Amino acid sequence: MCSFYIFNGDTSFEVHVIDMWNMTIGECGIQKGKFCIELPGRPHMEVQTRKMQ
Repeated sequence: MCSFYIFNGDTSFEVHVIDMWNMTIGECGIQKGKFCIELPGRPHMEVQTRKMQ
């Protein structure tokens, strides 16, 4: 399953996928503009984005 996110193309974001059930955090790197995050097919998944300075 792929989730698309669109942000300002000039701003970089650090992206993580958080599995609330298994209490794990997966790094998805630094993303910019339009990007796709692959999510496992499990419930209780969260995508966290943090604006880079």
